[in-house]
Amino acid sequence: MGREQMKAYVVDDDPVFRKSYRGALERRCGFGSVGEADTAEVALEQIMSEKPDLVLCDTIFGARPVGLALCRSLRQAGYTGKIIGMSSIDFEERWKAEGA
Repeated sequence: MGREQMKAYVVDDDPVFRKSYRGALERRCGFGSVGEADTAEVALEQIMSEKPDLVLCDTIFGARPVGLALCRSLRQAGYTGKIIGMSSIDFEERWKAEGA
């Protein structure tokens, strides 16, 4: 029996970025399944249901740091997979504080 492929999930309010990240994860990184959402609410529900191995999450949705709150909510709900926060602004310490 073959090795089970890893699953990933992309959370970003920009459809162009979601498509780009999804394509890279599938074609270049070999993820077997890549889910996506454009809101934190949909992402939280689907991530807790699907339990992907990796979540790529944008930090800023509009002008609000929605990604940080999503990370906190995922950790509080018991998600133990890897979370990578993405931003063009330096949020590294805040992401670490939220469990990414």
